[in-house]
Amino acid sequence: MADDGHTWDRVSGLALGLIVGVAAGLLFAPRSGQETRETLKKKAQDSADQLRQVVVDPVVDQLKSAVVDPVVDQGRRLWSHETQLPAASSADASAPAES
Repeated sequence: MADDGHTWDRVSGLALGLIVGVAAGLLFAPRSGQETRETLKKKAQDSADQLRQVVVDPVVDQLKSAVVDPVVDQGRRLWSHETQLPAASSADASAPAES
């Protein structure tokens, strides 16, 4: 598995080169600073939206179905059970107590 180290070096070098190239292109582009900032802001927002769709939303949905939904269901069952108890308790309360 010695090739894995070389492959990782090539991939990380490619990624670093890509980042440096994009940064240089943005910094030396014939646009005003305001236009460049707006472009960077839009790209950052798009990336954040995509990250939210790909990573955050699925994790939140999974946590909701694994944790929140069962707790809510249990709460509903308990609430339903509790709302039925007073009627039964009032019937028991009106019955004479046995000594």
